[in-house]
Amino acid sequence: MARFGVTAKEYSKLHEKNGLYARPFRMHDGTELKKTKRAALALVKDAEALGKMRRTRNEIVHNVASRQGSKAVASLKTQKVEATQVPYVPRSMKNALLQRQNWNETAELLRNERNKELEEAIQVLKDWYLLLVHAAGLVFEFEYWKRINK
Repeated sequence: MARFGVTAKEYSKLHEKNGLYARPFRMHDGTELKKTKRAALALVKDAEALGKMRRTRNEIVHNVASRQGSKAVASLKTQKVEATQVPYVPRSMKNALLQRQNWNETAELLRNERNKELEEAIQVLKDWYLLLVHAAGLVFEFEYWKRINK
């Protein structure tokens, strides 16, 4: 918006399909001086990475948010299938104890897998937010140099 001197609404219409993040920083105004151009060029790299990472972040957030619901639906389906089996044959105490041990091992494996997945997702999000912080600094620098005409 600072580069083109337009409102947020005008800017989003102008760039919604043309690379919302990086495009403005590739375009150079002939009146821009050295420091403004340098900040804009530094922003191109960050803006391109942010555009790519945005989709990944959205997928991570969606997967994490919808996982519990998906698991609940799967559990209900399994319970329904088991409840409709005829004739019902109860488990023996020996089988129940063996299954309990297997369940504990399975639960531990699932916990470890989930923790690893969450750690990886958190690292991706952390990298994304650190890039946002860096890009925000460059945006403020660009806007400042543009405003004072440097």
